[in-house]
Amino acid sequence: MSVPRDAFERALAFGGPVIGLLCLDKALKLAAADRIDNIAPLPRTLLPLLATLLQYRPLAVSLAIPAIGIPLAFLLGRSAGRTGRLIGWLLATLLGCAAAALESAHQGVSGLFEASTWNPAIDEVRNFPALWWREVLVAALILAALSWHFASAERRPARLRSIAVGCLLLLGCVVVGVDCGFFILTDAQLTDADVAYAFSAPREAWLIVHGTVTPQALVPCVASVCVLAALYIARDYRRSPHQPPPAGRSVQLGVIVGSAAVLSFAAPAIPADPSLESYVGDPLVQLTLGPIWSSMKRRLFVGVTGSASARVPDLYAASVTAIETPQTRPLNVVIVMLESVRADATTVYSPNLPTTPFLAELAQESLVVDDMYAVIPRTSAAWIAILSGRYPGTREVVKDYSSRRPLAALNSSLPIVLRGRGYSSAFVTPTSITYENDSEIVQSLGFEKVVTVDDMPAPASGMVTPFGWEDRAALAPIGRWLDEPARHTGPFLLAVMTNVGHWPYSLPDGYGAHHYPSRTPEHESYLNCVRYIDDYLRELVGALRSRNLLENTVLVILGDHGEEFQEHGGIVHGFALYDEVLRIPMLIRLPQSDARRGHVTGLRQQIDVLPTIAEALGLTLTGQPLAGRSLLSTSGHEELFFGTHLERSYLALRDSSHLYLYDFGRDSTKVFDLKHDPGEHTDVHSSTSMSAISQAEIDLLAWHRRVTATFAEVGAP
Repeated sequence: MSVPRDAFERALAFGGPVIGLLCLDKALKLAAADRIDNIAPLPRTLLPLLATLLQYRPLAVSLAIPAIGIPLAFLLGRSAGRTGRLIGWLLATLLGCAAAALESAHQGVSGLFEASTWNPAIDEVRNFPALWWREVLVAALILAALSWHFASAERRPARLRSIAVGCLLLLGCVVVGVDCGFFILTDAQLTDADVAYAFSAPREAWLIVHGTVTPQALVPCVASVCVLAALYIARDYRRSPHQPPPAGRSVQLGVIVGSAAVLSFAAPAIPADPSLESYVGDPLVQLTLGPIWSSMKRRLFVGVTGSASARVPDLYAASVTAIETPQTRPLNVVIVMLESVRADATTVYSPNLPTTPFLAELAQESLVVDDMYAVIPRTSAAWIAILSGRYPGTREVVKDYSSRRPLAALNSSLPIVLRGRGYSSAFVTPTSITYENDSEIVQSLGFEKVVTVDDMPAPASGMVTPFGWEDRAALAPIGRWLDEPARHTGPFLLAVMTNVGHWPYSLPDGYGAHHYPSRTPEHESYLNCVRYIDDYLRELVGALRSRNLLENTVLVILGDHGEEFQEHGGIVHGFALYDEVLRIPMLIRLPQSDARRGHVTGLRQQIDVLPTIAEALGLTLTGQPLAGRSLLSTSGHEELFFGTHLERSYLALRDSSHLYLYDFGRDSTKVFDLKHDPGEHTDVHSSTSMSAISQAEIDLLAWHRRVTATFAEVGAP
């Protein structure tokens, strides 16, 4: 099939904004790849951002070729006609590539004619097809579809189809523009799980991004939409439907489609540099057709390939009862959960980092858990794991559970289990719990008293995060609750959740900042928040000591999850399952009459807290077994399972030597050798047996199904 060249030219014009933005998005990510690997954030102003973009040599070549080719083709064309213009463009291509190669060689430390000098340029040539074939394919298909549309419009105008084409082009600009803006803003790649979350929870998504969007992040989307709108407005691109196309000038549409199809099968999918593999994806495909294709592929071609192994725990939703033993003691229980505090941000785990001197002092009279991990890097998920001893589900699973009426209690929770032993209970946080399903989760845990930001007077420092006040605002209500007469007649359970430490890492007014060695400015602000939390803990523990409660209390301090600062290209938490967002600090201080101190070794997880507290109180838990293990008397887990709060995002399995990271979107698994690569940077998938990878995927999906099933069973007759 052939189309008029005029139609093809209009296809180039109207497809240009989407295709150009697609290429700009990919070039920016590749230009920033080295910066991200070296934990250097993208510039936050426009001109330095453009300078970073031009560091990607293929883009520089793409700009150099027309800059050289247009005048050269014009000059040679005047003397040699079409042949001269062709020679001019060929020379421009050679000169552009040579200039980029010489510039690459000039930056090398070796001699100009040594092979090592030219290796970077050679590597870029080898990587180029694998990194760009999807963009070439998408561009070819866009041009083919638009060419057919404009050629058909010449013969038979179709207003409805024209509107549909315009809407699709606009959608393409918005999708790619948002992806590019997200990368500029966060230095991380947008996933289909992020998009699904934004559509399913727009209020919560807006709360996250509100106040963080910069003009630079909006430029790609706004500029491409404006160019597209200008093209539709401009009369130069609107031909009369009755004007016939120029005779003898046609483009073979079949050649474009055929070339695109061949390219999709023939082009390599893995670049020569494996570290760039995460940049192969195309946002226009990944954020639209990608999830559909992955789901179809899983349903049609994968099927059931095996059974889950014994390492996947059996999970139950039944209630748990605490039984007294001769060792039972009515000790108080205080659990302090630290917002976004990762293990290596504390002096306890990083002795050369003086952020938490009080916590380090407290560790001398406590048990320190060396390798404690979150289950899901999300605060409310930590509440479920820590306070009910069960694996938390994804946002969608918990939303479905919490929407049932009446709301069924999580009968394995500490407040419910200890209530039968005469314990009063309170949950205190200087934050709002209206985000997503937080209030329903706290309600399901069964606390007798819940104190939030709505029950506290506003401090002079005001809001330090989008969720609430500084942590010291909670000291007064905690003190009032501890001083109530009921606290003197029976034991109590107090759960405290902090707030400072959450993005945007703001400190209360008047609290001075210190300088710490850090990866980024945000990281240094975060470390100062950790120091504030340490001072808060000193005051909180002091409140217990001053009331003569500390030596009659089991005190547990641990993080709810970690935080990411571009160790793997991302920021904040919730969207990755690497060590920096999962490994958290944990201390257990028992009454000093027990003299229990030192280190707890082995792989441990938040689900172990409830059985640990039960043993510390001398209680035996009966009913169907929990997945957690006491930290006081049992060895660690052989494996740990992790997930994100987003459905169909990521799952992970960690054992003593490897981390298996399963990506729902790509239906693939990365493997990291933790003994030789504790930073989890080198994917050893290709050198790992397929049977081990396949079994890990089967086990992860089985674990995910079992966790989901436990929430479906809660409250069932």
